[in-house]
Amino acid sequence: HDSRLAVAGAALLWVGFLAFIGAAALGGSDDAATAILNAHLAASAAVVVGMMLERATHGHTTVYGVANNAVSGLAAVAAGAGLVGTNGAMALGALGAVTAILAASAVSRARLGSPASAFTIHAAPAILGSLLFPVFVLQALGGPGFDTGTSLFTQLAAQGVAVLAVLLWTAVATTIAALAISVVAPMQLDRD
Repeated sequence: HDSRLAVAGAALLWVGFLAFIGAAALGGSDDAATAILNAHLAASAAVVVGMMLERATHGHTTVYGVANNAVSGLAAVAAGAGLVGTNGAMALGALGAVTAILAASAVSRARLGSPASAFTIHAAPAILGSLLFPVFVLQALGGPGFDTGTSLFTQLAAQGVAVLAVLLWTAVATTIAALAISVVAPMQLDRD
């Protein structure tokens, strides 16, 4: 409820994302530098696209929108930051912002409440980015291309299976955790 804290939190997330995306290369290498640069470009593109969409739909931009869009761009590129070109990273960031805005609108219409913003800002853009980053690995779109024996379609299928596995695992683990907690502290829905 404080814009200064929101900006500070987004800045911490931005730096944290850069750290863990770069660390995925398991060393200080060109791959790590590429991943960090791509993550930064994706977040920047998400901020710009999100601001334009916010201005077009609401007539003004907000600091909360900037913060949310930066994080959505980072979430969208996280899976493929070290594997796409700079143009692909910016495209994933822009798509992440659009996805987050559309997801937030859907959550608002469904009246799911503010805890659902974790889904709209993190999960929805990450799912889209995980599914689409193989497209931006193509050399025609500025990426490095695929290794021999791998094609766009096999990688898209693999990403789809991976996303479904994560969604299933998350649903099962969340259900188990909620049931375990409800034994100790019964949970109930606030109907206000």
